[in-house]
Amino acid sequence: MPAAAYGDTPEIGIFSFITRATSGFAIYWKLNIIVKKDNKVIHSKEVSHELEFFNMTGYASALRWMAAFEFVQNFNRLSREALGLIPTSDEKIVLGSWENYEQMIKAARPDLSKTYLKLKGGWTAGGNFAGQFSFAEDSTSEFNLKRGFAWEFTPPSFSELLASALTNATGVDFLYNQRSKSQVNASLEFSPDMAFGLKMKWYNFETRSVKTGETMSYVSNPVTTEIFSRNHCTAGSCLHLQPFLLSIHQ
Repeated sequence: MPAAAYGDTPEIGIFSFITRATSGFAIYWKLNIIVKKDNKVIHSKEVSHELEFFNMTGYASALRWMAAFEFVQNFNRLSREALGLIPTSDEKIVLGSWENYEQMIKAARPDLSKTYLKLKGGWTAGGNFAGQFSFAEDSTSEFNLKRGFAWEFTPPSFSELLASALTNATGVDFLYNQRSKSQVNASLEFSPDMAFGLKMKWYNFETRSVKTGETMSYVSNPVTTEIFSRNHCTAGSCLHLQPFLLSIHQ
């Protein structure tokens, strides 16, 4: 609250918090407005809404959820609810949209054309799948991805032992983080004469609860990817193309 009021001017405190739930993916925006006059509280109301990003990428990367205008728009909505100017609700606030991102891309690169990628198979589970690119000029390009050797390594973590010890000692449910390194080798075939090998590496991050075992996991973004030509492999050596970073958006 303000340290002091001037004359008959009311004291107005606005307390706004955007925070993650104790466990799980949920994000909440809580806003509380308190109005005092003559050292008496004449209005106090807190409202809370769960925030939901329109795309799962927002939970698994450092992608910014709100543009400036969206923050102002939603802050205004919560303020009006807290002041009783509009009815309160427990409705989720969905942030962002594909249309907003397309407008940003067009503004930055108006020369780009839209391309659709269609997938069929076990791509969500990291398995074999087929795909097709559809370009603006009504041409298509089809491919198959075949998953090969994969491995995952999770180094021992002291944080798990420490979190368990603190939970047992205090009764408070502590969370701990685990990180594992993953790699998948795959082949990408557009035609028998046009085939590539892929080697993808990334980190899996998991936040676990000691008491409930509930887990929140996400994948590092970007993923380090190496690509090489399978048509130029001789005596165990292949022609490596330029390694690149692949940003994953679902």
